Amino acid sequence: MHKVFVLVCVILLVNTAYTAVSLLPKVPKPPQFEHEEGCYNKDLNMVVPYDAPHSPQDECAQYSCFADGTIKVTTCGVVAGPAGCVVIPGDVSKPYPDCCQPEIKCN
Repeated sequence: MHKVFVLVCVILLVNTAYTAVSLLPKVPKPPQFEHEEGCYNKDLNMVVPYDAPHSPQDECAQYSCFADGTIKVTTCGVVAGPAGCVVIPGDVSKPYPDCCQPEIKCN
């Protein structure tokens, strides 16, 4: 019964608190992007528009541009299961935040 209670608590925690947020500082746009409105992200080599968050297809994240040029990066938080359990990451082919839904498998 105790294991079931712990597993239910972990599942509830996963479904309510699985977000991590970071801010990227403003970086100058290269000449080829100067005509585009938004924030330049050198890792993605693109401009994230002010009014349209961007979710890359190969990672579970969402990039949002602020008027001051900073970019908010929202990703999945860290999830851990109880002893004897394995956390299987979510499906990155799904858009953010649906890709954050991990699966917890216990012995």
